[in-house]
Amino acid sequence: GCDKLRISFYDSLDKMRPSPNSSLTTYFDKCHKSIGKFNYFTSRGLSLKTIERFNLGIDRHFNAGHDIYIKAAIIPTGPSSFVARNTDPNAGPKMRYRKHGKTMIFNLENALLQDDTKPVILTEGEIDALSCIDAGFNAIGLGSTSNAAAFIRYIRETRPAQPVIIAMDNDDNGLAAANKIYQALREMSINCEIHNLY
Repeated sequence: GCDKLRISFYDSLDKMRPSPNSSLTTYFDKCHKSIGKFNYFTSRGLSLKTIERFNLGIDRHFNAGHDIYIKAAIIPTGPSSFVARNTDPNAGPKMRYRKHGKTMIFNLENALLQDDTKPVILTEGEIDALSCIDAGFNAIGLGSTSNAAAFIRYIRETRPAQPVIIAMDNDDNGLAAANKIYQALREMSINCEIHNLY
């Protein structure tokens, strides 16, 4: 059918996806149901409870651009945004991640609460934050060191009571972002420390 009409099967899948500004609830639910027997997230050490809580899923035909389709782990970051992570461990740097929708910091508003005093671990990646949450901690995933300024603005506006444990990746960008966040939070008298969890 699709061949006769010169319509790609994968193009038809793409048309099922909502636009960047619309809710992705149906897409997230379909991806969550597509996890199947090989579960990327459990292979990364996450429990089924955490997978359910954050509605994590798999898109087996994710359009990574330029008519390249990959099997991607889908991590919702908001009602209209997500991160797609290539499940192929040999994928090159340019094929590892894709973001959809407005950039959102993973678990930001759920982790920082005015009436809580439990420490919050701030990680660079969403999977790192999920691993911390799975271990029983409260965590946030920046998604990128470029989101450091947005995180600092949010802290300035909300002034949470919780201490922040800054645990960025152990590379030059991660260390620079950790120091930038640390200095800004200390200037606001927010209790914080830098720790290398890795």
